[in-house]
Amino acid sequence: MYSLYKIKGVKPKEQFLKSGYLLHNRKQMMLVSLLNSLEDKKYSRLKVFKIAFLLGRKIDFYDFIPYRYGPYSFEMDKDLRMFNNNGWINMQDKSIYINHDTLKALSIKAEYKEDIYGFISKFKNVNEKNLLDFIYKDYPYYSQNSLLVKQPKVKKNTAAISIYTIGYQNLSIDSFINTLIEKGINIVLDVRNKPLSYKYGFNYYWLNKYLPELDIKYINIPELGIEEKYRKILSQGQLWQHYSKSLELKKNYLNKACDILKKQPTVLMCYEMNPEHCHRLILAKRINELINLPIINFDVEKNQWIKLDY
Repeated sequence: MYSLYKIKGVKPKEQFLKSGYLLHNRKQMMLVSLLNSLEDKKYSRLKVFKIAFLLGRKIDFYDFIPYRYGPYSFEMDKDLRMFNNNGWINMQDKSIYINHDTLKALSIKAEYKEDIYGFISKFKNVNEKNLLDFIYKDYPYYSQNSLLVKQPKVKKNTAAISIYTIGYQNLSIDSFINTLIEKGINIVLDVRNKPLSYKYGFNYYWLNKYLPELDIKYINIPELGIEEKYRKILSQGQLWQHYSKSLELKKNYLNKACDILKKQPTVLMCYEMNPEHCHRLILAKRINELINLPIINFDVEKNQWIKLDY
């Protein structure tokens, strides 16, 4: 995680270079190259996002989700807002005004430019309608939540009722959401004691606001998490013993979780990628004892849901 330092008395271009923020973040460097490759000063936000999406089909770039107007990236939106706040672009309503003089003066690695400039030339002069028609035809998955499509070409999946678990440690907010949509998860049951995160998109406010827009309900039961004070004073073995015993005193919250899991496809969410290193596995096992449903964890490294045998 990088932080942007605001340096008093330094021009935006110099601040950009001195902060080291973007120069150490590959996606953001590539986004600078993308904006540089768009020769006009003004572009619609929709067109910039759609060109970025198509670029991401060719090289490793932002993750995208099926949203209101097709493929969209919350992480890219966050970076564009940061660009805007520092004067490198100017976002007004649905338009982006690009400060080419500033962006072109930035030191960006040559391979990003070579990968991007040739590709962008194919699409930068295509109008929005034709661009969307092309995307919806070739990538119909991204039409399922679009307000511009009367009849999406793909149906939304619905997962079988099970005890799903996921750790967002190595996931962007967009890849996290995509994982849920592709599987057909209807509810995210956040089992963190404090639903806060330094990682963009994974705090209570953000999840509670945006997940419902994608027909995914967000619920937090902090009582099923582990208080921070115990994490500081106990070893992992002691922590798991303490947590397992504490569940005996939280039957009301366990029953609440069970009721949710039995009714709709629901995933227990916490931070750690490996369930063996997370209290959510202990919780999943206890729920399994109560409602006898299989435990299925999302393996980030294999990019697939795997049934756990315990």
